[in-house]
Amino acid sequence: MRFRATLYIILCTLAIAGCSDIPKDPISFKIINTSDFTAYYIVNDGGIVTVNPPDIVIDNGIYYYEKKIDDLDMIEISATSATAATTLRILVYRNGDKVKEESKTTSTSDLTLTVDYAYGEEDVSSTSGT
Repeated sequence: MRFRATLYIILCTLAIAGCSDIPKDPISFKIINTSDFTAYYIVNDGGIVTVNPPDIVIDNGIYYYEKKIDDLDMIEISATSATAATTLRILVYRNGDKVKEESKTTSTSDLTLTVDYAYGEEDVSSTSGT
Protein backbone atom coordinates (compact mmCIF):
# COMPACT_ATOMS: atom_id res chain seq x y z
CA MET A 1 0.00 0.00 0.00
CA ARG A 2 2.87 2.40 0.78
CA PHE A 3 4.43 1.67 -2.57
CA ARG A 4 1.20 2.61 -4.32
CA ALA A 5 0.87 5.88 -2.39
CA THR A 6 4.50 6.79 -3.07
CA LEU A 7 4.11 6.01 -6.75
CA TYR A 8 0.93 8.13 -6.90
CA ILE A 9 2.72 11.10 -5.28
CA ILE A 10 5.62 10.81 -7.71
CA LEU A 11 3.30 10.66 -10.74
CA CYS A 12 1.30 13.67 -9.54
CA THR A 13 4.49 15.64 -8.97
CA LEU A 14 5.75 14.84 -12.46
CA ALA A 15 2.40 15.76 -14.01
CA ILE A 16 2.35 19.14 -12.24
CA ALA A 17 5.97 19.87 -13.17
CA GLY A 18 5.22 19.13 -16.82
CA CYS A 19 2.45 21.75 -16.89
CA SER A 20 4.94 24.59 -16.44
CA ASP A 21 6.07 24.17 -20.05
CA ILE A 22 2.79 25.36 -21.56
CA PRO A 23 3.61 27.33 -24.73
CA LYS A 24 3.14 31.09 -24.53
CA ASP A 25 1.44 33.30 -27.06
CA PRO A 26 3.90 35.20 -29.27
CA ILE A 27 4.70 38.76 -28.27
CA SER A 28 5.45 41.51 -30.77
CA PHE A 29 6.31 45.14 -30.36
CA LYS A 30 6.46 48.25 -32.51
CA ILE A 31 8.46 51.41 -32.09
CA ILE A 32 6.97 54.30 -34.06
CA ASN A 33 8.42 57.79 -34.40
CA THR A 34 8.01 60.87 -36.54
CA SER A 35 11.78 61.09 -37.01
CA ASP A 36 14.79 58.80 -37.04
CA PHE A 37 15.58 56.93 -33.83
CA THR A 38 17.81 54.34 -32.22
CA ALA A 39 16.61 51.69 -29.80
CA TYR A 40 17.45 48.56 -27.90
CA TYR A 41 15.57 45.73 -26.26
CA ILE A 42 16.43 43.03 -23.72
CA VAL A 43 14.49 39.75 -23.66
CA ASN A 44 14.37 37.59 -20.51
CA ASP A 45 17.36 39.38 -18.94
CA GLY A 46 19.51 38.30 -21.89
CA GLY A 47 21.82 40.36 -24.04
CA ILE A 48 21.09 43.80 -25.44
CA VAL A 49 19.78 43.83 -29.01
CA THR A 50 20.29 47.18 -30.74
CA VAL A 51 18.01 48.68 -33.37
CA ASN A 52 19.70 51.09 -35.77
CA PRO A 53 18.66 52.94 -38.94
CA PRO A 54 19.24 50.03 -41.35
CA ASP A 55 16.61 48.05 -39.39
CA ILE A 56 14.09 50.90 -39.31
CA VAL A 57 11.42 51.22 -42.02
CA ILE A 58 10.40 54.65 -43.33
CA ASP A 59 6.86 54.95 -44.73
CA ASN A 60 5.39 58.37 -45.61
CA GLY A 61 7.56 60.15 -43.07
CA ILE A 62 6.86 57.67 -40.26
CA TYR A 63 9.80 55.67 -38.91
CA TYR A 64 9.05 52.29 -37.36
CA TYR A 65 10.54 48.99 -36.25
CA GLU A 66 8.59 45.82 -35.61
CA LYS A 67 9.71 42.56 -33.96
CA LYS A 68 7.99 39.27 -33.00
CA ILE A 69 9.39 37.18 -30.15
CA ASP A 70 8.40 33.68 -29.07
CA ASP A 71 8.84 32.31 -25.55
CA LEU A 72 9.10 35.66 -23.79
CA ASP A 73 8.87 36.09 -20.02
CA MET A 74 9.85 39.76 -19.88
CA ILE A 75 11.17 42.50 -22.14
CA GLU A 76 12.59 45.97 -21.73
CA ILE A 77 12.34 48.25 -24.78
CA SER A 78 13.98 51.68 -24.99
CA ALA A 79 13.99 54.12 -27.90
CA THR A 80 15.59 57.55 -28.37
CA SER A 81 14.64 60.00 -31.10
CA ALA A 82 17.43 61.47 -33.17
CA THR A 83 15.89 64.96 -33.28
CA ALA A 84 13.62 67.27 -31.34
CA ALA A 85 9.99 67.89 -32.36
CA THR A 86 8.93 64.29 -32.36
CA THR A 87 6.30 61.85 -31.13
CA LEU A 88 7.63 58.49 -29.97
CA ARG A 89 5.43 55.43 -29.31
CA ILE A 90 6.12 51.88 -28.14
CA LEU A 91 3.32 49.32 -28.48
CA VAL A 92 3.34 45.71 -27.23
CA TYR A 93 1.03 43.02 -28.62
CA ARG A 94 0.22 39.54 -27.31
CA ASN A 95 -1.27 37.16 -29.85
CA GLY A 96 -2.23 40.16 -32.00
CA ASP A 97 -3.98 42.14 -29.22
CA LYS A 98 -2.45 45.37 -27.92
CA VAL A 99 -1.55 44.87 -24.25
CA LYS A 100 0.65 47.88 -23.51
CA GLU A 101 1.31 51.28 -25.03
CA GLU A 102 3.45 54.25 -24.05
CA SER A 103 3.78 57.54 -25.92
CA LYS A 104 5.65 60.84 -25.49
CA THR A 105 5.83 64.03 -27.51
CA THR A 106 8.37 66.83 -27.36
CA SER A 107 9.20 69.88 -29.40
CA THR A 108 12.31 71.08 -27.58
CA SER A 109 14.74 68.24 -26.97
CA ASP A 110 15.69 64.66 -27.76
CA LEU A 111 13.28 62.12 -26.35
CA THR A 112 13.78 58.70 -24.74
CA LEU A 113 10.93 56.30 -23.97
CA THR A 114 11.29 53.00 -22.10
CA VAL A 115 8.68 50.26 -21.66
CA ASP A 116 8.90 47.13 -19.51
CA TYR A 117 6.52 44.25 -20.14
CA ALA A 118 6.15 40.97 -18.24
CA TYR A 119 4.26 38.18 -19.99
CA GLY A 120 0.66 38.10 -18.75
CA GLU A 121 0.75 41.37 -16.79
CA GLU A 122 -2.42 42.47 -18.58
CA ASP A 123 -4.20 39.34 -17.30
CA VAL A 124 -3.54 40.39 -13.72
CA SER A 125 -4.41 44.07 -14.17
CA SER A 126 -7.64 43.35 -16.06
CA THR A 127 -9.00 41.14 -13.26
CA SER A 128 -7.70 43.03 -10.23
CA GLY A 129 -10.73 45.33 -10.02
CA THR A 130 -13.34 42.56 -9.98
